[in-house]
Amino acid sequence: MLHWDEELERRLAPLRAKREEENRRIAELEERLHQASFELQLLRRYLRQAEEENRRLRVQVGAMALGGAGLAEVKGILEEAWLELVLHASPQAERLGALIQAVERLLAETPRPSEPGPPPPAP
Repeated sequence: MLHWDEELERRLAPLRAKREEENRRIAELEERLHQASFELQLLRRYLRQAEEENRRLRVQVGAMALGGAGLAEVKGILEEAWLELVLHASPQAERLGALIQAVERLLAETPRPSEPGPPPPAP
């Protein structure tokens, strides 16, 4: 090597080292950003699942509060409305039919009040 090449290498070595250190730091930050992004996606999915579960439980609580008889009454009203929509060839009849099916599922899931059993024996 020529003398000026050695001098240039000596002056560039600290700059190269600094650039390599910066590149390592950038790679570390990019990895941390990738990990944080992945965790954020997981948390968003967990949140959506929790919100869906919350909605489902609220519907169940409402159905339980309404009771089987109340839900059956609601179903009857919806079926009457559905029949009217079908007779008028309304496109909304299909959506109302789906709602009726959802009420039927709730009726199937809602615990019935237990039948009163025989009275306990007298002491």
